[in-house]
Amino acid sequence: MCAIRYYSRPGSVISIYCTSVLYISFLCVLIVMLGCSPPPEKSPERYAVRVQRVVWEAPVRPVELSGNVVARYESILSFQVAGRITRRLVDIGDVVKPGELIAELDSVDYDLAVHNLESAVERALSDYETARADERRFATLRAQNVLSQSEYDRQLNVLNLAKGQLDALQASLKIACNARQYTRLNSENPGVVSAIFAEVGQVVNSGQAIIRLTRTNEMEVAVDLPENCLAELSKARVEITLWGDLQAKYEGSIRELSPQADPKTRTYLTKIRIHESDSRLILGRTARVRFIPQSDREVVRMPMTAIWRKQRDPMVWVVDTDKNTVAAREVSLGPVYGNEVSIISGLADNEIVVTAGAHKLSPGQPVLVLN
Repeated sequence: MCAIRYYSRPGSVISIYCTSVLYISFLCVLIVMLGCSPPPEKSPERYAVRVQRVVWEAPVRPVELSGNVVARYESILSFQVAGRITRRLVDIGDVVKPGELIAELDSVDYDLAVHNLESAVERALSDYETARADERRFATLRAQNVLSQSEYDRQLNVLNLAKGQLDALQASLKIACNARQYTRLNSENPGVVSAIFAEVGQVVNSGQAIIRLTRTNEMEVAVDLPENCLAELSKARVEITLWGDLQAKYEGSIRELSPQADPKTRTYLTKIRIHESDSRLILGRTARVRFIPQSDREVVRMPMTAIWRKQRDPMVWVVDTDKNTVAAREVSLGPVYGNEVSIISGLADNEIVVTAGAHKLSPGQPVLVLN
C-alpha cells in the first residue's frame, strides 16, 4: 500500500484511501489491546444504614393513662305506683342522704282506697265476731244434744267464711296502705342527683324513671385501655394519683374490663377499684392511672423496619463494629406494640442492629452507620 502511495500523486483518491486504511488498522489494534487487559477491581459499595443498640427491658413499659373518678353504683329511682307528681324536692347536683324525700305523688285516690278498705275491714271484723259467738253457743248446745251435728257444722262454716273474708280485706288494706306509702319517693342510699327525668305536674307510670342517683359511698376510676397492650396491662399493678394533689396516691386493681372495644376509639373501658379511698376522691375528678407490668421476662424493642424474613424465619442484620459489616441473625418475635416489635431471643445485650436500610443488605456487606 505504501508503494501505491509512492507512485501516486499527493492528494489523489488512491493516496487518501491508503491513509484511511492505515488509521483504521491502528485503531483496531489499539481496541484489541485494550480489550485484552483485565478490568480494574471495584470495591464493594457501602450502604448508609441506621442502627439501634440492643437493650433488654420489661415486656411492657409502665403506661400512664388519664381517667375519671366515677361511682361504682348508679341507681334510677322511680315510683312503685302511678300518679301525678305534686312535689320534687331535689335538683341536679344535690347531695341526698339515706331516707331523704325525693318526690311525692298526689295521694288522694290512695287515701280514699285505704279509707274504703278500713270500713270494709271493720264490717268484716263485726261479722266475724258475731259468727264466732254463735259458733260457741252452738257448740254448747251440741254438747247438750240440743242441736244436731249438721246444724253445728253449718254455723262452723259461717264462722270460717267470715274469717276468710276478714283476712282477705285485711290483706287488701295492707296493700292499699303500701300503695299510699309508695306515693312518697325516698332515697335508700347516699349519693348525688346526676339526672332528672320528670317534673312537677307530670303523670307518671309505676317504674318510670324520675331521677338518677349516683351513689358516693364507693368510688372507683374509669379508664380506657388501648387495644395493643390489653393482655399485659390487665395483669399489671395499678397506681392512682389525682391531678393537682401530689399527696393523693392510691393502690388499685382492675375490677371490671369491658369485653367489647369502643367502635370509635378501639379502647376497652376498665373500672379500677381503689383499695383505700378517702374524701379526696370527688366524683368526676381527673386521675392519673399508672400500670406497672409484673413480669420477669425481658424483651428487646425494635422498629418494624429492622425485621426481614428468610423464607418464614424472622431475621435482623447485626453490625460488626470492628469491620463495619453486617451478618444475618435469626430472632424470635413477641408482641407487637404499634410500630415496634418485641424480640424475645436471638440477640445479645449491646449488639448493634440495623433498623433502616435492611432490604439493601447482604451478608458481609460494608455499611456506613449514620447514627
